Amino acid sequence: MARVTLRNLAERAGVSVSAASHAVNGTGTLALATREKILTKAREIGYVRDPALSKIAAERFQRGVASNVVFAAFIRTLSVVTPPRDYLAWVSDARVAEAAKKYSIEIRKSETLRPEQLTQSYFDRLADQGIELLFLTDLENPEVFKGINLSRFVVVGIEDTPSSLPYHRIEVDWGYAVRLCFEKLKKAGAQRIGFQTRLEVASSPQDRIRLGAYLSEGAVNPSLYCAPPLSIDVGMGDPVRRAANRKNLRKYLEEHRLDGLIGWFLDPLYGLREGGVRMPEDLQVALLLMRKDKAGSLGHYAPFSGVLQSDETLDTLFRTVFNMITHSERGEPELPMTFRLRHRWRDGETVTIQKEAGV
Repeated sequence: MARVTLRNLAERAGVSVSAASHAVNGTGTLALATREKILTKAREIGYVRDPALSKIAAERFQRGVASNVVFAAFIRTLSVVTPPRDYLAWVSDARVAEAAKKYSIEIRKSETLRPEQLTQSYFDRLADQGIELLFLTDLENPEVFKGINLSRFVVVGIEDTPSSLPYHRIEVDWGYAVRLCFEKLKKAGAQRIGFQTRLEVASSPQDRIRLGAYLSEGAVNPSLYCAPPLSIDVGMGDPVRRAANRKNLRKYLEEHRLDGLIGWFLDPLYGLREGGVRMPEDLQVALLLMRKDKAGSLGHYAPFSGVLQSDETLDTLFRTVFNMITHSERGEPELPMTFRLRHRWRDGETVTIQKEAGV
């Protein structure tokens, strides 16, 4: 009797090979119901993990192993309408390269291109250069990929990749990040909470997720006052806009009498401090995203509490991608999936958790 393969299991369960692999190996972020469905089907058809394949995969997971290196490229698009977003700048960071190396992935290119540069010949050249893995990030218009054949690559979308593109996607679990900030502010005793978001020509899907999570938390916490969100103009390099952002945030705090704020941009918050607002005595602040610099320091983020993008997150990202490379078909997967990564909380000076009586 022929051995039941992982592909057989995926076909019988109606999922991709990647999803079946995550289920039987206990990896990834599959929904519980999906994982259980796959495992149930595995028991029904008698699927057993191949020890030889597992050994090969385990060897590639070892730190420092450089055999079977997969060369990767990060591709963004840039148009006149919307500038590239700075929160994806980490893709070219040295820490990212180190995290990728652990899983035998070497980042060879990180390019920002105009939509008209995304041609078949461009991607053919990448493949001829030995690049097998494509990370597509911050793509504004999926229409530019019409007629382009990416069957020579394993393709992964990062963050603002349109969901209409038929590839696996990895993004931050922004709903979780907002809820985490909200819960920390509640535990710290904040009663009137505000939300500092971004102002852009066209908001991204991730912007909408963050906003939706904040509005949802406000709806299920009727005992708290949740102020309408304040949009901040991202043009921090312009001194006029910078001054307007600082002024608008102070006005927002005073108008709504806030004692808690879920923040995004640092400069307006430092403007509050310079104007005499004490944190956390007057205002408790939880940042939605903090990043380390290339040297591993938090820099200007250091005084703040909030959600931290850590090296653990990068490790999770590349571990997920490794599973895709090992078990997925190239080109369009049978069932595109979205994997959401969760950042962790970091305590700082701007949120103080009240201790229970007697503690």
